[in-house]
Amino acid sequence: MSEIADVLAAIGSLSASGQRMALATVVAVRGSTYRRPGARLLVPEEGAPIGNISGGCLEGDVADMARLVIQEGRARLAGWDLTADDDAVWGLGLGCNGAIEVFIEPADRAAEAAHALRTALDEERPICLITVIESAEPDVVVPGARLIVMPDGTVDGSLGRPDVDAEATAAGRDLLSAERSEIRTFPEGVRAFVEILDPPLRLVICGAGHDAIPLVRAASLLGWNATVVDDRAGFLNHERFPEAHAFVLVDDPASSRRMPATWRCSARRREPNA
Repeated sequence: MSEIADVLAAIGSLSASGQRMALATVVAVRGSTYRRPGARLLVPEEGAPIGNISGGCLEGDVADMARLVIQEGRARLAGWDLTADDDAVWGLGLGCNGAIEVFIEPADRAAEAAHALRTALDEERPICLITVIESAEPDVVVPGARLIVMPDGTVDGSLGRPDVDAEATAAGRDLLSAERSEIRTFPEGVRAFVEILDPPLRLVICGAGHDAIPLVRAASLLGWNATVVDDRAGFLNHERFPEAHAFVLVDDPASSRRMPATWRCSARRREPNA
């Protein structure tokens, strides 16, 4: 299971059990950092955090601040600058010698983020998630407010003001086309993280031989959706491929319609003697 799937599963289970939590998201980086914007760390009130945002350099500090967010019920934007810290990792500053901004939000907002992430995963299409991280009018445009922009231009949610929504929607459409995430500034001192959430890559494996088993497992670890294709129905099952996303029996005349190819789809053919 991929990291983002782990975070989503944890948000669901913690919400169901009524446990409080906070979600930390990297929104900007500068210099040498292990993770890029969009990396997430889920911090439950009790238990170990799920995810990774810095390769170990900041997880402890972020978890401490996340627990303050849980207690206060109010989102925070925090920054760490390690560019001058030569002792970040064994005196070498490896990977952590940079600056990072992290947005930390309480449980209810985390559940909203999970819904948007799940939409991108389940519908296999990119979406734009726009999250307010700073606001000069926090009573009107609340940090953590969200707007979702779909590829077809439809919009879900609101940031709190029609003029901010209009500019945010335009920014979302632009960045969906550009396929990148960044922080944007909108009217009345609103800063927002405009994040493009891509669906998983799809790997189509033609042949359900023994060599396909570790390939499906590796694809799952990368967060890819592996579809296994074969003409042997007995090989196409989750007992043989527990991590497979889908199976296609080539004797089925509708199989090609169930497996549309897109630019996010790769194929691997099993060798005849495998």
